[in-house]
Amino acid sequence: MAFFESLRYFRNRFVDAHGGSVPIKRVRETGFFYRFAVVTAAKLMTAFPALNNYRIVGAHREYIDEFVAELEAKLESEQAEAFRLNEMRSKAVSNFHKVSEEKYSIEVPHHPFHLVPVSPWPLLTSISVLGLTVGAVMYMHSYANGGFTLGLAGLTTLTMMTMWWRDVVREGTYEGRHTKAVQQGLRLGVVLFIVSEVMFFASFFWAFFHSSLAPAIEIGSVWPPHGIEVLSPWGVPLLNTYILLYSGITITVAHYALLAGDWLNAISGLVQTVSLAVFFTALQFLEYVEAPFDISDGVYGSTFFMATGFHGFHVIVGTIFIFVCLIRMRRAHFTRSHHLGFEAAAWYWHFVDVVWLFLFVSIYFWGSN
Repeated sequence: MAFFESLRYFRNRFVDAHGGSVPIKRVRETGFFYRFAVVTAAKLMTAFPALNNYRIVGAHREYIDEFVAELEAKLESEQAEAFRLNEMRSKAVSNFHKVSEEKYSIEVPHHPFHLVPVSPWPLLTSISVLGLTVGAVMYMHSYANGGFTLGLAGLTTLTMMTMWWRDVVREGTYEGRHTKAVQQGLRLGVVLFIVSEVMFFASFFWAFFHSSLAPAIEIGSVWPPHGIEVLSPWGVPLLNTYILLYSGITITVAHYALLAGDWLNAISGLVQTVSLAVFFTALQFLEYVEAPFDISDGVYGSTFFMATGFHGFHVIVGTIFIFVCLIRMRRAHFTRSHHLGFEAAAWYWHFVDVVWLFLFVSIYFWGSN
């Protein structure tokens, strides 16, 4: 009884309320029970003819047959319309390919992947990074022109990165090369890059715990070593922790605002994130200036400045990454469904946040006791 009363309710809701026609889109949206009720009733009538003898079933048999037939007609009509639109789309795409290839000599791909054209930037970037390494070694060992070599190689590396990523932005935003298949590959690349960064920082934590859990006799068999005045974790480090955690919230708010199409709040979230990142870097620099030890003060200074210093470098890289996303956001490069560059920046920034939490707990808090 309740089953057919439900059918009567759905008929009043979706058929009579719409002038006797079935709004097929609403049928799909409103869900499972509605379709289940109609189809199950029809199958029951077919499988068990004896059910027609029951008054409640017989009273609704005509309605069920009529309704199922109307539903099937609507579905067939929609399928025919979808087939017609798909044919029109295929013909338009075919004409576009033909005109592009014949009139403009443009090679239009017939697959979803991006075959990257020949580019000078990978080779030039590799050479500039090699120069950066050589310059850093020369500078650290006080060779002549070491600082000049380091600065020139760093400027060259930034230039190569800018030109390379400019091409990537153009290919994805204006040329439409970043299809869904390409975006999946790029996402996987970003994930693997972050995994490699996790391994990179794992080496610093390994060195720190190897030295602190079993201190060598050369440093007095204690940790921190004798003569090292450690930094309090409840000053600047704790403030920096609050700053990075809040920046993680602001970039998440910006991401959700972008998904909702709220461009003003998305831009506001990115502005706040960049501002907090710059504030964090400034505080970290001041902490280095005021630190009572340096990188040459034994294993403690080495592990402290290597771990926190490389984290600071990643914060600077992430700040540039997010700032570029802010510029692209203002130029309407991102949409609600196509914002892979923003996603990569957000993932990278959350990774920086998590690494800092481990640094704070292990090096600043536990390592100072």
